[in-house]
Amino acid sequence: MKLFLRVSPGVLILAAGLWAASVPLVTGEILGLGGAHNEAQLYAELAEQGAVRQRVTVHRGEFEFRAVEPGRYELRITDAHGEPLAQDFVTISGPAAAPLQIRLREVRRERPVSGVVSLARLRHRPPRKAAAEYVKGSRALERGEYGRAAEHFEKAVSMDPAYLEAHNNLGSCRLRLGDLPGAERSLRMALALDPRDAIVQGNLAAVLVAAGRPAEAEAAARRALELGPGAPKLHYVLALALRDQGRQPVEAIGHFRRAAAGLPQARLAAANLLAALGDRDAAAEELRQYLKTSPPDHARVAAWLSALQRSGSPK
Repeated sequence: MKLFLRVSPGVLILAAGLWAASVPLVTGEILGLGGAHNEAQLYAELAEQGAVRQRVTVHRGEFEFRAVEPGRYELRITDAHGEPLAQDFVTISGPAAAPLQIRLREVRRERPVSGVVSLARLRHRPPRKAAAEYVKGSRALERGEYGRAAEHFEKAVSMDPAYLEAHNNLGSCRLRLGDLPGAERSLRMALALDPRDAIVQGNLAAVLVAAGRPAEAEAAARRALELGPGAPKLHYVLALALRDQGRQPVEAIGHFRRAAAGLPQARLAAANLLAALGDRDAAAEELRQYLKTSPPDHARVAAWLSALQRSGSPK
């Protein structure tokens, strides 16, 4: 099976020559979707200099990037765990740009990352109306409309209490809305449906960190890493849990560094921890790596770097 991705002209975060304004919309479509990919949750990413600028959900083979500035990007298609299925370099030159294509490598249906999944989940197919609410919620979530997204996911789980993905996304929305008890409740309901789901375990760890329960967060994050490959966010959450407990700083720094591939701000957390340990030279290097991503807080971080370079590490 060969899959193709066609990105039609349409609107991100680069400036190039006369195209100073962003392109309003860049749409994409996966052609020939089927086989192992047909039921999998896929994501499309647009990255610049190794930093992910946008990550959106693929719905029925289609996706959208918004507010894209013309330039050259790395386009990736990943699975739900952040594992790349395809990647290529693409150029977005403006509304008249030719459609882009990328080919996904052929894959066979594999066992879940945990190695075990419940028979009930394998057989589960959400009702059409519940699935429609899930799609609406996912689109609202991508737009940052967390309240509206939560409403759609709530409708989905009310129609289908066994809809694990809807429980999971509802938990994510509630976390963003500051409803930590509600987020934890939704995620634990998802785990009741499949205790070996690495994504849900990772999201629960994020909620527990936000709730000020780092020891429980550490346990959930380690469990998620046991169940599947660790996405940058998961390493970041585990690092925060270790840092907040004031233990294993070297391991925490390692996880911050692994998270930096997808979350550049993890470099700042690593720099803070290294500076607290007295290793200002290493902290300065983390800041230099962060500044290479052209962050919005460049001036503030550059001033911090300058101060670290003046002081240096104690001999």
